[in-house]
Amino acid sequence: MPVPGSEHFSGDLYEPVISPGNITRVVIATPEMIADIAADRADCDATMAGQPGLNGQGNPGGDAGSSRQPDLRPTGELLATGLAHGRRSRDMYRLALRLWRQHGVTPQGAPLPQTVELTCFRVWQATAQHPEPFGWPEALECIRSARRFVQDQEQKQRALASRASEWLAAR
Repeated sequence: MPVPGSEHFSGDLYEPVISPGNITRVVIATPEMIADIAADRADCDATMAGQPGLNGQGNPGGDAGSSRQPDLRPTGELLATGLAHGRRSRDMYRLALRLWRQHGVTPQGAPLPQTVELTCFRVWQATAQHPEPFGWPEALECIRSARRFVQDQEQKQRALASRASEWLAAR
């Protein structure tokens, strides 16, 4: 649920709605709700990245022509079987997103980056390296990119929560 003062992904700002009778309807969102909304949007963005017709980048190495990317398998399953060929970079990024969100990222850095990187390393070890290799440097870049994304999203969430609190306090 958007709150007044928050920004729609199109760039437009949400404003309070005054209904007939001069009644202002406001949804009071908690920081947890805002975090959940932003995480859902980020998941959607990550899922839709590279899909044909959505951003013009096509869907390299994935399920060509598919309108929806398959869900990322559970971490325990990935640890046992590794990442599927043709989706390794994208799924490593999505796994890292999942783990960074689970373990948290602070402005100073993750409290336990070894946990995320070690889990991803173990998944990488279980990943088949044929017909072409999926090198650890490539996997590590996916992990670092996901970390930067989550840090940026958390910063935006804090700013949004602050704006919403200021707006509500002014009412």
